[in-house]
Amino acid sequence: MAEALFKKMLADIGEEGSDIEVMSAGTGAIEGQRASPQAVSAMAEEGLDLSKHRSKQVTAAMIEEADLILTMTRRHKESIISMVPGAKDKVFTLKEFAYKGGIADYEKKLQEINDRIREKQKAFEGRNRGKLEDLIKKREKLKKELDEIEEKIKQLNKTLEEETCEERRELMKLEYMIDDLDITDPFGQPMDVYKKSAEEIKKALKEVLEKIKKGQ
Repeated sequence: MAEALFKKMLADIGEEGSDIEVMSAGTGAIEGQRASPQAVSAMAEEGLDLSKHRSKQVTAAMIEEADLILTMTRRHKESIISMVPGAKDKVFTLKEFAYKGGIADYEKKLQEINDRIREKQKAFEGRNRGKLEDLIKKREKLKKELDEIEEKIKQLNKTLEEETCEERRELMKLEYMIDDLDITDPFGQPMDVYKKSAEEIKKALKEVLEKIKKGQ
């Protein structure tokens, strides 16, 4: 979409944009793939036809030849630079290049805030070191006690399972017999499931008929 939009912008400014060549390629593209229907539809609203677009996989040669490379995401940017490390000074995300001054201001502010956080953290730890160390020791002691309790509970549960083993086996048998009373539901299933369901129905109906005959 970016390629189509930028080509249109260059065409709109006429001679001034005639020396600029635009090409798109993907870092994980499948060669020759069509644009998604959503992309085609979005560009149609801009008066652009993407129906003939076919994807290309980016190559090292393309990266080396380009004067400027704009990516949609930072992950794409990192992928390009990993392919050709020497290209790092000409690879930017689209927004990074478009709003470069603003981003530099954000990065500076980000650094200032991180520095303030580190300073406050250092001062806080200095004031509360003794208290923090005591709490950490208490936490470790409680954790050890909890681990011991968990182990005791685990052992008790294991003992209970052993003592009720026979009863649970009987329950499983009964549950299986109860489940077996249901006819297999074939809805939304393959044909062989429908055949299985039909066989179950037929078999059960034969038993019903026999009981009716015997007056049960």
